Amino acid sequence: MSKKLIPLILIIVLALSVGCVNENTNNPTTGDPSPPSSEDDKEDENTEDQNDKNEDKDKENDQDNNKDEENNDEDENKDDDNLESIDFSKYLNARFGYSIKHPSSWEYREADNSDGITFFLDNDDIDIRVYGLHYMEDVSDPYINEQEKDLQRSKKTLDSGVDVTILKGQTEEGYHLEMVYLDDEDIEYHFLSKTSQKFYDENKDLIEKMIYSFDPK
Repeated sequence: MSKKLIPLILIIVLALSVGCVNENTNNPTTGDPSPPSSEDDKEDENTEDQNDKNEDKDKENDQDNNKDEENNDEDENKDDDNLESIDFSKYLNARFGYSIKHPSSWEYREADNSDGITFFLDNDDIDIRVYGLHYMEDVSDPYINEQEKDLQRSKKTLDSGVDVTILKGQTEEGYHLEMVYLDDEDIEYHFLSKTSQKFYDENKDLIEKMIYSFDPK
């Protein structure tokens, strides 16, 4: 090989070496990954925005629920305050020995046979009464209104500790609410309220307080 070709070969080798270094620099196969694209950034931003919106909705729902609970508590407190402001009297039935509390302002008349009383509230559409009668096994049907008027039946324990049956529901005559209690001495007791739906809704707590105050002895 001539001495003139040696420098030329060295130049070519050096040029090829520099080209490989530049190619590796421009297209690395190892090292840090490439930064995320702008589309990935948008997706992340959209996800964060949706999460923020969901959190805001959850906060709004919690606030609404808290307001509803506060309103319910306020309504209950108002009802309790209204009942506390009402003066109650106790009626004692001499014939059967039972008693019940009622608003002192409510006028009533005792039946001729002294089995109970009927209240008068200046409204012919309101029939509220309490009475007792002797139970006769082959004749009496204390729960007859349940079937005839398609009423709902439930059990309640009164303040006196006795368990009574409650019949209630909407009928053609209005709203029917009835308490039935049958004792061990074959005496059945009834509290009967037949009123309009509006009157019942407005006086529900008062009527229920009367029922819960019932004491057979």
